[in-house]
Amino acid sequence: MANPVEIEKRSLLKGASLAVVTAGLIVPSAIAASREKHQRSEKQPEVTPPEDLMREHGVLNRVLLVYEAGLRKFDSNEDFDPAVITGGAQIVRDFIENYHEEQEEHAVFPRFKQAGKMVALVDILVAQHKAGRQVTDRVFQYAPGSRKDGDERRQTVTAIRSSATAVATMRAPLGSSAVTSTAATALPSDLKTR
Repeated sequence: MANPVEIEKRSLLKGASLAVVTAGLIVPSAIAASREKHQRSEKQPEVTPPEDLMREHGVLNRVLLVYEAGLRKFDSNEDFDPAVITGGAQIVRDFIENYHEEQEEHAVFPRFKQAGKMVALVDILVAQHKAGRQVTDRVFQYAPGSRKDGDERRQTVTAIRSSATAVATMRAPLGSSAVTSTAATALPSDLKTR
């Protein structure tokens, strides 16, 4: 029969061995994860809310490039897969309308209005958002049947052109450096930093 002290010693040695092996596996991976997280945070500079919004506008600009390519194909009576247009419209619906515009309308615009800054511009942007949603509805309605020449193609082209015109109208005053710097200085203080 084994001595109770020997059994306790064995249990202690087994437990200690298991702890050392476990720590040897966990600690290095935790250190590596910590280093990786630290390196990622060093590489990515802080993005201010206005810069984040401008980057999101870049997504819309890229979808408009797809729409413009479709228009060129339609104008020259070339075949163009309507799924490309509806895919672009889905990006607009999901990311631009349901995320980006919602953020602007619920988090940004009320602050401008409350601060009494750029209220007329905010009202124009809200109206543009509403009009853009109607355009997206029309693209979804007509694009699937736009492969062949006919009313659905004409309606799709009209919707895309009105979308491009609306965005170009919005870009004209907002794209100038004078307006952009004025807008930056007019930001309510709680929007200037994150």
